[in-house]
Amino acid sequence: MTHDDYPHSNDGSGFALDPNDDVVTQVIAELQARKPVSRSGMRMPVLDDLLERIKGIDPFDAEEIHDTMRRAYVSDTQLLAAYVPAAARIMGDYWMRDEESFATVTIAGMRLQSLVSHVARGNTVLQNRGNVLVVVPENEQHFLGGTLISAQMGRLGFAAHVSVGETSADIAARALVERPDIVMFTSSTGATLASVLKTVQIIRNAPGSAPVFALGGPIVAEIEGQKEAEGVDILTCNLAEVVGLFERRIKERRRA
Repeated sequence: MTHDDYPHSNDGSGFALDPNDDVVTQVIAELQARKPVSRSGMRMPVLDDLLERIKGIDPFDAEEIHDTMRRAYVSDTQLLAAYVPAAARIMGDYWMRDEESFATVTIAGMRLQSLVSHVARGNTVLQNRGNVLVVVPENEQHFLGGTLISAQMGRLGFAAHVSVGETSADIAARALVERPDIVMFTSSTGATLASVLKTVQIIRNAPGSAPVFALGGPIVAEIEGQKEAEGVDILTCNLAEVVGLFERRIKERRRA
């Protein structure tokens, strides 16, 4: 689990602090809560609290957790982009090291998905920059990734929909009807790459302008820099890069 190694013995002024002093204890707690633990601005005590809540035996209330995060000055953007992915990775590590059961990790994942859905419902952006189809390929298990991407794209002003576990033919048929501007695949391993590329090829061969095809997720670290992903337009976990490519395509079409 994450931990906080904040030095409790000194405030930086050269004067020792008495840990038994209630005021000092309160100040230390406040400093601990403010301490950044990464470049993304996450704070360990806040992340630890989220972890305890998603794997605890107490009933889970997404609204209550959301309110708690806001009181800790965690923005919705930070929650979706940093805290939830970090919590998911840590729970996955717990399972890999046999520190938590599969059932506990599964329940934690479902609770994180519930939290993401709750945050997304309260953050509808009244802007229509385009339509996005987020695809969690067949035989993939990381459903949380698709929910997170959908929520984040929604905050960026896109109408996002999620496809989970559909076949290549079903996804292609759906894309031909809905005509998304961006199709984003999120995969955990290279095992689904062939299916992704097959889906892309079917959609590309259809009449009309092809959408931007993006591939992201843990698979990026596995195949980045290789020619295996030729067929998609961009291989990245950075949504801003996907949106940037989409906007450049729009400008190019207008100039044509």
